Amino acid sequence: MEKVLNVSLDEITKEIQTFQQQEQQCIFQIGKRLKQVKDADLVHGEWGKWLQSIQLDIRKAQRMIQAYEQFGDATLASCLGTAKIYEMLALPSEIDREQFIGEMHVIPSTGEMRYVDQMSGKELREVVRKEREKAGLIKPKKDACPASEVTVVEQTVQQPLRDMLIEVIPTLNDVDINFALENGYTLAEFIKMVCGPIVSDMEAA
Repeated sequence: MEKVLNVSLDEITKEIQTFQQQEQQCIFQIGKRLKQVKDADLVHGEWGKWLQSIQLDIRKAQRMIQAYEQFGDATLASCLGTAKIYEMLALPSEIDREQFIGEMHVIPSTGEMRYVDQMSGKELREVVRKEREKAGLIKPKKDACPASEVTVVEQTVQQPLRDMLIEVIPTLNDVDINFALENGYTLAEFIKMVCGPIVSDMEAA
């Protein structure tokens, strides 16, 4: 694989990494502008309708805003793709994002030490989950959860519940569910994540 269409693999790799960084910067810039519109209430409570007019899902818009708020000023975030940025949105609020990216972390499943840019998506999810456990946001996997704190992992193993959620919230998709699964969200947290932007829009109307 030294040559691909007469172009070196290293060159293609560098080009892809450049485009990934550009994509991430676009997410931050879009998130910044979305926040400006939402904060200024320029559309007078019609936030959801305005998003529909530009063909942008309300939860995707919310994540872009969160990405900008949490990582827009983090210079080290420039070396990461959008997938890792979105994974780190679940970090406890008290964790400094720039410091988190710049430090090495123990991968729970292997015991290896790695920087965020060296981790796979699965490894980063493990580390984020561990931070959420340490912050008391979720219970360790080995501990049984009280009935009031049943995680989405336990809830969504039942296909009927998944179908019901999708029926109630038509735009719900497996990306949202899998994000919650990997990060150990409780059912209450999951509902807040999914419905929060919608409720905020209704209150503003």
